[in-house]
Amino acid sequence: MKREPGAFARWVLRDAAFPRAVYRQTWERLAAQRPEREACKTMVGLLVLAADGHEAQLAQELEQLIELDQMPDLNALTQLLAPPKGDVPQVVVTLPTLAVYDDLFEVAL
Repeated sequence: MKREPGAFARWVLRDAAFPRAVYRQTWERLAAQRPEREACKTMVGLLVLAADGHEAQLAQELEQLIELDQMPDLNALTQLLAPPKGDVPQVVVTLPTLAVYDDLFEVAL
């Protein structure tokens, strides 16, 4: 579905793909207010984002958007939910010399 999001509108199992009712409501709003291709692309992107481990938080964001009568912006939601790319610490591993292991071996005897 990710490769051809336009097929989403006519997908037989579409309703089973929604993890919560808020996703179905979002699809209904997208389908009613956006061109079909754009609505499908946005909804498939939202489902991919949910499947990537952001389902609960995304559901909360979608509920807020419905309450505010706003349409979801896939790029904004992706940036909001995706982990920051620069927060991975730099790790430096310093390996001991083999002589240290020899010393440990002699102590164990």
